[in-house]
Formats: sequence, C-alpha cells, structure tokens
Amino acid sequence: MKASVIAFTEKGCKLGRRISEELEGKFSPGTGADKVSLSGWIEDSWKNSDLLVFVSSTGIAVRTIAPYIVHKAKDPGVIVIDDNAKHCISLLSGHIGRANEYTDIISRLTGADAVITTATDVNGVFSIDSWATENEMIIINTERIKDISKRSLNGECIDIEKEALISIYKEKTDKLILVPRVLSVGIGCRRNTEPEALSSFYFETFENLNIYPEAVKSISTIDLKKNEEAILKLVEANKLRLNIYTADELNELEGEFSGSEFVRKTVGTDSVCERSAVLGNSGKLLLKKTSKDGMTIAIAIKE
Repeated sequence: MKASVIAFTEKGCKLGRRISEELEGKFSPGTGADKVSLSGWIEDSWKNSDLLVFVSSTGIAVRTIAPYIVHKAKDPGVIVIDDNAKHCISLLSGHIGRANEYTDIISRLTGADAVITTATDVNGVFSIDSWATENEMIIINTERIKDISKRSLNGECIDIEKEALISIYKEKTDKLILVPRVLSVGIGCRRNTEPEALSSFYFETFENLNIYPEAVKSISTIDLKKNEEAILKLVEANKLRLNIYTADELNELEGEFSGSEFVRKTVGTDSVCERSAVLGNSGKLLLKKTSKDGMTIAIAIKE
C-alpha cells in the first residue's frame, strides 16, 4: 500500500506527518517554505499511490480529485481528515481502494470519528468488493457489483465458487468474475526499447494465452534494467509491483530454464525473464520465454 498525504496548515502538517509515518507513506506539505504544488502532487499521487489522504476540507479534496476520477476499479482510495482530527471521511473507493479500512485505522490513530457511508458497511453485511480486495482478486465485470450488494443488503445468501479464473471467460454470465492475482511476469529487453512496443508485446502475450492480464501481481527483471523506461512505464500504467534482482540472485534459483550463453556473458545470468518470473512469486513457469524484437517475457503462476 503506497500512501500519499498532503496538508495545508501548520497544525494539519503535524497531523499529516503523524498519519504518514503510521502508514509508512509519503508526506507533502501544502504550506511553508517546502510546500508542493497541489496540481503536481495530485497528478503524481493519483498515478503512483494506492491511497491519498487530504488533511483539509472535503471541498478541497473533491475539487482536486474530480478531474482524475475514472472508475471504482481503478481509482485509488481517498480519505479526508480535518486538521483538528474531529472527522475522518472515506471519500472515494471505500472497498476496492481500501479507503474504508484505512479510515478506521486513521481514526483509531487520531481519535477522529470515522465517517463511512457505503451501504454494506453501514448495515454490517457482506461486501463482495471488499472481500475480493482482501483476497487479492480483481473483479472483471464490475457492473455486477451493484446487483450483488443489493442482494446482500436484502439478506440473500451470496455463493462463491471455489474455482477462480485466470483464463478469459467468454460466455455471457450473471455471475461476478473474480480473477486471483497469482501471476508474476519476468521481462528482459534491449536498452531503450520503446514503451509502446513493450506494452503491445505484453498484452499480445496474454491475448494469445487467453489469460486475464489482471491476474498479474508483479513484474520482475534484472537490476541492469531497473531504470529502463519501457519497463517502468508498463509497471506504472498497470499499477504493478516491480521486483529487481541481481544476476547472483537469479543464478541461485534452482531449476531448468531456457538459458542463453550470449545472455549470460552479457548480463551475468543465462535467463532473465524466466528466472525473474519464478522468483517474483516463488511459483512455477506457466509460459516459458517468448521473444519479439529484442524483448522477452515469461510468466510464472503462484502454487
């Protein structure tokens, strides 16, 4: 959970730093000599953070985030707390973005009243989107959440099938499709690979496999590629975790991999994509190395 906190008064900054420390997040002052630009802060935080905390009025927060709101499945959680810590409000993405959960955490820390308005929470009934988030699953057909929540509020039993999907479900269904985040992708590429080319290759690979790219939790590569723009942009655009490994760490991994002597002489290990994919989730290879125009991808599934 990457949290970004901003405040606009001296009292608010003191509270914001306290909250940021508790969440192990990043605090940015909106006042004083070191103040940041609010427009710059929101642009960066919206792309790179999972949770945004405004120590401010609700009005400031609403006007700031309004142009960036896209969809409940993609937006970060947003919380507002006043600088006297009287009220802590879950403003956006209470379930999938975990704003409700962190509103409770911040309220316990500061003594503020937690303000949570989502119907399932207020009525103390099962929330499918919270359950999915807690179990590291992505909801594909989010338009069905409303119906499931309505049934839950009406006291109906919600059945959850044990078998989760990573293969794309193409038939029409009234069921909610939940995809577990159990895949790790290992990537290698030439220096200065075009970001668009790598992104296209990435999604093309999943399309060919008929697998949901939403099942990916992390992308892994060798430390020599830690600043490669194409990889960084792919990670950022899809809000994935980036794992970086040294050649020695990759070489320590036991198993059979599609190795290359040329690659070993160049970067110090015989296989970047396969080894890093497996290290990324301690899983087994689902897709061995596949190559295109100097780019390589391998996929491992968590056992």
